[in-house]
Amino acid sequence: MLHILVPSKNNYDTLLKQVKVFNEVFNDTSDIKVIVLDNSQEENYQVKELCHKNNWIYDISYEQLSVADNFNRGIDFIRDKDGYSVFIGDDDFVTKEALKICNHLEKNNISVFRPIFKSFVYWKGFSSRRGEVRCDFEVRQNNFLLQNAHKIIKQYIFNDINKCDGPQFNLIPSFYHCIFSNKIAKTFSFGPFAPDSYSAGFLQRQNSSYMIKVSDAILPGSAPKSSSAYTAIKDGFDTFQSHAHTNAFLKCECLPELGGISYLSDNIWYLSFCAGFNGYRSAAEFTMQDINALSNYRISKLLKIYKKGFSFASALTIKKNKYGVTDFISYLKKGYKE
Repeated sequence: MLHILVPSKNNYDTLLKQVKVFNEVFNDTSDIKVIVLDNSQEENYQVKELCHKNNWIYDISYEQLSVADNFNRGIDFIRDKDGYSVFIGDDDFVTKEALKICNHLEKNNISVFRPIFKSFVYWKGFSSRRGEVRCDFEVRQNNFLLQNAHKIIKQYIFNDINKCDGPQFNLIPSFYHCIFSNKIAKTFSFGPFAPDSYSAGFLQRQNSSYMIKVSDAILPGSAPKSSSAYTAIKDGFDTFQSHAHTNAFLKCECLPELGGISYLSDNIWYLSFCAGFNGYRSAAEFTMQDINALSNYRISKLLKIYKKGFSFASALTIKKNKYGVTDFISYLKKGYKE
């Protein structure tokens, strides 16, 4: 059994469209259960009906929760369940390849699957430097050989964990966009930090076994109104002190030096990883040693050059495939035909 955990907040239309797609893709299997963790101001009745129809779970909390607290509702659902789980956003997708991954994890006693994403999904109306998406869904497929080369380079050359780089580029497991055994979540809960990096720190401390593979089991998405744990990073705030954001770590008495740290995703990732690794439950537990260690994780010039080169090569070799809703559902069911 795979539990797909979908935290959502005031994203009514995107969530509904996602669940409608899941309803079509997974209508012939009982091995996948979607669990919607809605923290919106109003109930999404259509999503609720679709979940009821499929014996899935739609759970809404009207209490205004932090990102981490909403994720913890998902952990509470699966903590004592058998099988596997994956946290995704309400604009992401999962394919049936994920069930094959679960079988492989169980057969080989592996705790977590960290995918190297084969494809990304961009929703109609999403704008980027590559222009605006005008079809229902645009799937951008990465070059398979390039992604595998990145895996080898990251594992054997740039193999140190840079805590300012986030779990995805580090190719280390977390509970977000990764498939994990429910067994390792039995005693876990998210602290009030960025969930992906916090769980990555926890899994590193546990020395959890994991596998890495280029895969279409999980397709990260980008919708026009996607929300992110880092939405305020580019809003003109210079330090944690200047922004009372969920992940600003300032809801309790803590070191004044913490508030002066630059409000950047790098620093959010570092502090969240550090908190997860050490089991911190609040910002009050950070020490000066933690703060001073931040300087050890600045990205080297060589790694910066590699990252820029890899990004450029990815942009040159990416394949774009445009889909209407019906064709996109077929794509998710059958997989991409090379």
